[in-house]
Formats: sequence, structure tokens, C-alpha cells
Amino acid sequence: MKDIRDKWLRLCMIVIFLFTLSSCGTAVDPDQPTPPTPSPSPDEPVEVANEIVIVTNGDANNINPILVMDLDGYWRTDLLFDALIKLDGATLEPVPHLAKDWDICEDQVTYTFYLNEQSRWHDGEPVTAHDLEFTVLSILSPDYTGIFQRRFTVLVGADAVI
Repeated sequence: MKDIRDKWLRLCMIVIFLFTLSSCGTAVDPDQPTPPTPSPSPDEPVEVANEIVIVTNGDANNINPILVMDLDGYWRTDLLFDALIKLDGATLEPVPHLAKDWDICEDQVTYTFYLNEQSRWHDGEPVTAHDLEFTVLSILSPDYTGIFQRRFTVLVGADAVI
């Protein structure tokens, strides 16, 4: 009984502490108007940041997109790496991304992707067909331990690599 009472007492103290902490701060007079934020003059250059900070709710176990195992990892690597194509959010039709265009042969099996020449890695090097081949062959490798290999086994010739 004493254990339960002690736990409740601790819980109440924590709640009181949190309420006290949340009430700390500077008082704002609601009758006082908020001063406007000055706009930059059209003649003055505007400073533009070259970075964006995104906070996630989990630790990154891996940032290699072919080795992610959880939703946070997938979301995080999706922000870091680009796909050949994306799906239009409204129509769910494929739209160009790293690939500027693609052809589908009459056999409906062979796809030819044409890379956007402007696509670059973070170091400025161009993204090449060899980079994409490396990724696909890494996923099809018998030593691959990620979760995506099953998606690639439908490729013609995949069974010869695995």
C-alpha cells in the first residue's frame, strides 16, 4: 500500500513541476499590438539559407536506402536519395525524377530510362547508369540482407544474379 502511495505522490510532484515549468515565461500584454516584422527593401539583397533542418523522431540505424528496415529509415532516406520516377500524388501516374523520360517496349518487359543530365550527387558528380546498375546488382547480390530483394526478383535475369 505504501508503494502505491509513494508512486502517486511522485506522479503528483512531476505533474506539479510540469505545470509550474509551463507557466514560466514572459507575460504578454494582450492590449499591446505586436510590432510588425520589417520587410526588406527591394534594393537590399535577401539572404537565402542553403540548408534545411528536418528533425526525426528516431535514431538513424542506417542511411543506406537499400538497407533500411523501418518506416523512419525509409522516410529519412527518401529525403536524401532520389528515385528514377515518382508517383503524382493526385493521379498516381509515374512522373519524371532522375529519369527525364522512359520508353516501354512492345513486349511490356523492357524499359529504357533516359537520365536527366542535370542529376548530380552531393559532390557534384553526375548520376550515371552505372550508379543505378550498381544499386540494382547490390540488391540482387546473394549477400544482400535488406528487405527489397523480393521486389527485384521479377526482373528478367535476376535469378542468374541471386
